[in-house]
Amino acid sequence: MENVVGYPKKERDEIISYIFGQDGLLVPTDIDTQRCRRQEMHQLLRNKLLRLLYTHIIEPVIKGKITPTWTNNNCESANHVLKSAIQWKMQDLPQLIETLLGIVKGEQEE
Repeated sequence: MENVVGYPKKERDEIISYIFGQDGLLVPTDIDTQRCRRQEMHQLLRNKLLRLLYTHIIEPVIKGKITPTWTNNNCESANHVLKSAIQWKMQDLPQLIETLLGIVKGEQEE
């Protein structure tokens, strides 16, 4: 949750507590208690997801910072161009800067 998703520590602790804590999902209880705990966890995650969607997608669309049909194809395309230019190998920083400069100049000529 930290390295891949980037959840803040407070939120990670909250989710971990819902799973492993004293009243967590993994603590043996009756079926009704388990169902209630699962519903609480789904609600917690749903609320966080909706907040993130609003902050990073809906609000920027409303403010005109991104288009409603935004996808990450452009950045993926640029990533592929860069990797192709360096032949999928690491480069020293000065060499990488020269490669990036060449890509930018090539884009400006089109």
